[in-house]
Amino acid sequence: MIEGKEKEKLSLRERFYARGHSIANYARAFDLDRETLKAVMRGSVNGKNNTKQQKARTCILKLKEDEIWLEKIPWEERVA
Repeated sequence: MIEGKEKEKLSLRERFYARGHSIANYARAFDLDRETLKAVMRGSVNGKNNTKQQKARTCILKLKEDEIWLEKIPWEERVA
């Protein structure tokens, strides 16, 4: 298991695969949309302003809960 600062250096995709997950199995296990999960992993969807907003948010919240998504939730970030 990856710990501490090593965990923070890894990309989202690397942390995901380091846990032994595959996109298809993770999506099936947690009833997530596989295409949206792939887009979140690529970084092309962030849950802010897009047509798949709710599905993306669901995927990001699940990744956050599993400590794979370490950053702040994009739609909760404040604009300074």
